[in-house]
Amino acid sequence: MLHRLLPLLLVLFVAACATPPESPVDAQARHAERLFQEKQYEAAADLYLALAGQAGGEKRLAYRLLAADSLLQAGEEDKGRELLAGIDPQLLPPRLQRRYRLVQAGLRLQQEDAAGALQLLEGLEQEAGPELARRTLALRARAQELLGDRLGQARTLIRLEPRVQEESERLALQLQILSILVRQPPQVLDQALPPDETARGWAELASLLRGYPNDPQGVAAPFQEWRSLYPDHPALPSLLASWYEAQQRLAPARVGHIAVLLPGQGPYAAAAEAIRAGILAAWYAADAEQRPRVTFHDSSDPERIWPLLHQVAEAGADMVIGPLAKQSVLQLARAGSLPLPVLALNRVSTDTLPPANLYQYGLPPEEEAKQAALQAASMGLGTPGVLHPDSAWGERLFRAFEEQWLMLDRAPIGRELYHPEKNDYSEAVARLLKIEEAKAEHAKAEEEAGEELPFEPEMPVDFIFVVGHKPDLLRLRPLIRFHHGTSLPVLTLSRVWKGRLDREEAFDLEGVMLPEIPWLAEPERTGAPLTVETATRLFPDGMRKYPRLVAMGMDAYALLPELNRLSLPEQPPLQGATGELSLDARHQVRRRLTWVVLGTPVRVLGPTPPPESIDPTNWSPLESESEALPEDEAGETTPPAQR
Repeated sequence: MLHRLLPLLLVLFVAACATPPESPVDAQARHAERLFQEKQYEAAADLYLALAGQAGGEKRLAYRLLAADSLLQAGEEDKGRELLAGIDPQLLPPRLQRRYRLVQAGLRLQQEDAAGALQLLEGLEQEAGPELARRTLALRARAQELLGDRLGQARTLIRLEPRVQEESERLALQLQILSILVRQPPQVLDQALPPDETARGWAELASLLRGYPNDPQGVAAPFQEWRSLYPDHPALPSLLASWYEAQQRLAPARVGHIAVLLPGQGPYAAAAEAIRAGILAAWYAADAEQRPRVTFHDSSDPERIWPLLHQVAEAGADMVIGPLAKQSVLQLARAGSLPLPVLALNRVSTDTLPPANLYQYGLPPEEEAKQAALQAASMGLGTPGVLHPDSAWGERLFRAFEEQWLMLDRAPIGRELYHPEKNDYSEAVARLLKIEEAKAEHAKAEEEAGEELPFEPEMPVDFIFVVGHKPDLLRLRPLIRFHHGTSLPVLTLSRVWKGRLDREEAFDLEGVMLPEIPWLAEPERTGAPLTVETATRLFPDGMRKYPRLVAMGMDAYALLPELNRLSLPEQPPLQGATGELSLDARHQVRRRLTWVVLGTPVRVLGPTPPPESIDPTNWSPLESESEALPEDEAGETTPPAQR
């Protein structure tokens, strides 16, 4: 009997041991993960969204999170944020809760909220798998850079470097480590770096290169000696040659041929035309014998940006201005290297190091929000009240203001959101100024006094920062006055005017302060190649819609020969039409703007004060707050690509 059952038992045993067939959903999820690893982020997002549509419960949330991460990596910030906003992280399993924190940290960095990003990243490296740990370290290094913690950044990069597989990316990391350490005194490095063999090797190599700044031949023998002392050090064989090539690139550039990559069609075409006008104005103003050749190329299709860049390189271009669209800039920022220096006309944030010869220049409104915080602090103003639209854009600018304000150790911030489509401006102002509470207190005081008393509510804020466009401010400013905030200083963004106001606007906006590009604020002092009057006559459409982008085109042309110099530490800024221009460690152009007070005429206050010039004790809390303490404790209409 048993021998008859043996074949059947064998079949059942084999069937039990066989791997169950993979479900189509699991196969699709693995394919989406591969697409993400291969940096095909848009395709990965599409697949994850399709999977989310088929799933329910926890799996649906998980796929939506992975789709949001993919969209953000692809530069689709608004879509990614919208997806992320619908996810409750408490409903995710622990592994995906860590992914959620990582994605949120990346968002904070895109808003330049470095402190918030570091808080989210705390402990994540130890909890995460290898790939998330790599991304965690990359984001941490970026946050430390934004905060100016260069030694902390170097320590993080040293931990990150062995986790990177691609040699070109490893080389870029190693060059960045050296560029930080070379600028530090040896005694500082001894105390600041961990005592392990790899860190000591980096410190010794930095000290060696400091002694041979422009001498690749002289350093050869000492370098071999260093290598014998640290035979297992991760420094790549090409590092030394690449270091000196990078130093050589810092010499003043002679530009013979500039290729300009701008869209000729699509949503950015009009903005591109204004930038083109500025570039041509600067070119015509240059000495005829010194003018480089300038060629313009259509970059409307972001998918074609890489072949286009190689095409202009093969045609003999020395440097590139453009592209403008964020998706195009993002592709270049994620490349290991570029065939020639590129001054992109937008700024992006990535969790990998951009190529050393990619420079990013934009007019982001976040820069204005941060400088609003600096200007208010320099005036000795205390508690801020912020009014901003209930939108991703409004939230982003609030976060930029908040980060800078809190870095100055100032008073807490009050804020209220408004909805232009609901026309709820008055309610938002009343909530910010706590008018209903003041009315209740006033009624109580009248009842106790038995007579009518003047209504003079005490303001809960010392000034108001308004995030919005001109129609918003034209509604909000009269309402601030109506709700008894006449004496409150009001700061806003440059986009509420374009260099002129009509009589009614001038009355409503009288006294409002905003940051402006010097070309519009003090045109006679910039030395720009084109006056505002001439530009208005030559480019009426561009100046009516995008005057700041005309100035941006002029500055892009002026920046090219200065990029190498500005890459060096402690260099004086370039006095540009769009501001005092400098480069940060990631080769992003930073602008220092000029503050003006609207009125007839417009009054110039001067440039935004630097953070180090602000006296931390130069402010007083509101009287209502201090009384509660014990006595002994006392845009421009910026094109969509730039938004």
